[in-house]
Amino acid sequence: MSGWPAHSADGLVLGVLGAGLTLVAGAIGVRLVNRWFWRLRALDEGLTAEGRVLDVDREPGDQGREAITRTVVWFYAPDGREFRVEDGTGRSRVLGERVPLRYLPDRPEWAFVAGEEPGAGDTVVVLFFCVLVALAGVVCLTLGVEMIVPR
Repeated sequence: MSGWPAHSADGLVLGVLGAGLTLVAGAIGVRLVNRWFWRLRALDEGLTAEGRVLDVDREPGDQGREAITRTVVWFYAPDGREFRVEDGTGRSRVLGERVPLRYLPDRPEWAFVAGEEPGAGDTVVVLFFCVLVALAGVVCLTLGVEMIVPR
């Protein structure tokens, strides 16, 4: 490979960078898929709860985009613990409004508004980018190893 530095320190840096990219992209991908399947399970067999809107924050949009509304909903689990979750539906809410929630008993902190679907499209797009970053990491790792141990 003419034009590429053949120094082992450069190969080590490139290899470590590649391994790091691959591990981080893999971890994000696994976490995303795990969370998505958890939400599907919560829709099928989860518990319902009634939450109340605790806070509504409207952030102005930039560069001609619409404003973003962030709503925090709180609820009590059957054991009396209080939880707060963000409403990801984007609907306009008022303080004190009742909101139906779904959650699994072992993860009430991951509750979500009952009308909020798991979002397969968003999941696929993020997974696609995770795969691209992981592949770039594998390429960097391979090049780094070849720089350290030339054939």
